[in-house]
Amino acid sequence: MSASVRALGTRWQRGLIILLLCGLALALTAAQSQHRYLIPPYENDFGGFAARAASLEEATRLDGFYPLGYPALLWLLSQGREEHVFGAAKAVAVTSSLLLVAASWGLARVMDPKGPTWLLPLLVACNPYFWESALFVGTDMPWAALQLVSLLLAVRAANSGTWRSFIWSGATLGLAYLMRYTALVMLPVVWAFLWLWRPFADRTRENLWAALAFTFAFALVASPQLITSALERGNPFFTLQAKNVWFAIYGQGDWRAHWTDLRSDIGLLEVIALSPARFLRHWALEFAKWWAYSGVLLAGVSRIALAHASLAWRGLLVVLATVPFGLAAWLLPRRLGDLARVRPSPTTQF
Repeated sequence: MSASVRALGTRWQRGLIILLLCGLALALTAAQSQHRYLIPPYENDFGGFAARAASLEEATRLDGFYPLGYPALLWLLSQGREEHVFGAAKAVAVTSSLLLVAASWGLARVMDPKGPTWLLPLLVACNPYFWESALFVGTDMPWAALQLVSLLLAVRAANSGTWRSFIWSGATLGLAYLMRYTALVMLPVVWAFLWLWRPFADRTRENLWAALAFTFAFALVASPQLITSALERGNPFFTLQAKNVWFAIYGQGDWRAHWTDLRSDIGLLEVIALSPARFLRHWALEFAKWWAYSGVLLAGVSRIALAHASLAWRGLLVVLATVPFGLAAWLLPRRLGDLARVRPSPTTQF
């Protein structure tokens, strides 16, 4: 294939993605204009976010369940005015959704630059779960978008040939951490990747510098939360998420009935000590369920969408659910044949 043909194909795909993002921006903005009331139980936490967004002091107050990033962002966009907080949250949801779709295209380009990279963002945009998260106000979409951008930048850094590129991935992960404490999980994942796969041509020093650059950038961007937690609790990574772990194991999933059964400051080691065997069984089961649920997410079999859709829309959702599997059946044999002839790169390993 000539360089001119490849360039034409790249411009065509870029134009298609721009059209997709513009169409999504219009559709999501129109849909959010009809979003006038909070939807329980999916937006129950937003009342707390709105209250914290009343002032910068409240926004930066330590909260063991949610970091300060999202309330501070709402305070900045709403200028501390209560009547503007909901509108600011909807704007954040739309912007984050577009960022997630754009990042999915970037990830597809890095992983398979010669393939039909426009398919991944198209599948994301057609998925009912994407629309649910895009229309709900809260931390789900901004956290997910920033986490995906951090992953994209890490994959690009692994192929860049220089450890300095990991700075941008770490900085973006810091932003994700300011939205959700769970973003911290990616930190040891990147460390393990750099240690086990060593993308920089088996140069131990380069991989070590990459890990340090990634970690330092993360800590620098996340420092408002880390410093606040350290000053008030003596632990920069203080959270109350262990209560959620207890609730998942012993609360039978009924937060209305059991949320007050336990104090909020219980530690993770205390939860494990209650029954180590039950803790391990629970997490083994959750891990298995996660893999099964990934297929449900990919297919877009959304209970909320199915419950509220008409018969015609349910039929359309079923058709859309078959699209990823049909495309996979069509593309996978071709891509496996191509990959079998190519030496695995750090990107494919990551």
